Amino acid sequence: MHSHNYEFENGVECSSKISGFKGVIISCSHHLNGCDRYYVQPKVNKDGEIPDGLWLDEGEVAVKNSTKKIPSTNSSKGGFASKVR
Repeated sequence: MHSHNYEFENGVECSSKISGFKGVIISCSHHLNGCDRYYVQPKVNKDGEIPDGLWLDEGEVAVKNSTKKIPSTNSSKGGFASKVR
């Protein structure tokens, strides 16, 4: 299996340089053409709903503080997004 080093880690808060969309990186993907993409999940809104996330290209991602991370829960029930509040 080939390992890949991503510029950003899961659990880091970020935003889109283009749209301003904000959230937490919950997944990284390395594509066949060499493009790295990150799935960004917004926090739960004021109505308690989990908004849809977006895949962002690496060049679009802006991270202010890469050392401030939301820890992985590694829980067998529910996904990471269910823990982001």
